[in-house]
Amino acid sequence: MFEIISLVANVLNFIGAIFLSAGLIKSTDQIKDESATYYGANPYTSNSSLKSQPYYKVGFRIFVTGFAINIALGLRSIFQFKDERTTTIILAFGLAIFGIYLIQVFENYGMRAHKNYKLRLATDSFFNQLRQFFTQTKTLMTKYDLPENEFTAHKTQVVSYIQETKSSLDESYWSDIDTLLYNLNSSSDLSSFQVVFEDFLKSRNLV
Repeated sequence: MFEIISLVANVLNFIGAIFLSAGLIKSTDQIKDESATYYGANPYTSNSSLKSQPYYKVGFRIFVTGFAINIALGLRSIFQFKDERTTTIILAFGLAIFGIYLIQVFENYGMRAHKNYKLRLATDSFFNQLRQFFTQTKTLMTKYDLPENEFTAHKTQVVSYIQETKSSLDESYWSDIDTLLYNLNSSSDLSSFQVVFEDFLKSRNLV
């Protein structure tokens, strides 16, 4: 009976290793393409990661199940359970569930960490762009007798950018950004536009 259970564990480890190798083993051309330098970003790297992910997810879970069975068999040998078969099966099942649960916990943590990092990058990029717009606004202020259409074009560019970018930011910023948009849209001239801009950036210690 226990020889069969041990065989099942080894088969699961074998299958898990095959799944992991399917995601890890790459041809020479793949390695060259993924390690090459491209303008902007390497398109092969993300494509490879996306294709490998399902193999990793399945492979690690199968691996954990196989090792859980082996651990249960090892504990059986050490502690000599009274009802060996039932206790060993329950222990193996429990360890497998616990291991798979931990994998899911780490996966969820990684997803949250990535999401937070992505939001932080988007936020930094957003405020850097606002600072650039504010610099452009100050430059326009130095022009004598600025044409109305030039102010309108600048205002439209700034407002459009903020509206388009807002959804990529953390929701905690949305209320302040809505207020900024309202005040910018309400600005009838470049001077009031600059004041609104400057007040917002100063409130966040950006100028």
